[in-house]
Amino acid sequence: MNMSTRTKNPVSSHLRKIGACNEAIQWAKGRKSMAAAWKACPRGDWLLWYAAKIGVDQKLLVRAACLCAREALKYVPAGEDRPLRAI
Repeated sequence: MNMSTRTKNPVSSHLRKIGACNEAIQWAKGRKSMAAAWKACPRGDWLLWYAAKIGVDQKLLVRAACLCAREALKYVPAGEDRPLRAI
């Protein structure tokens, strides 16, 4: 990778450096900052992956993942309590 690529796409370059998937790297092209990319990110799994890569405490990551999972409970049929118990 040359310096102009790094300068033009600092977010995608950073993601490439830390081993992000190609889909995330392509999505990040043109993002001005990690903060802007974080705010616009369409995928919670990418956000959790990134937080883990930069060293966010594992307890906080698990809590965030559980909060994400709770958002999907509205799609669970009434009376089915296994997903909530798993969380």
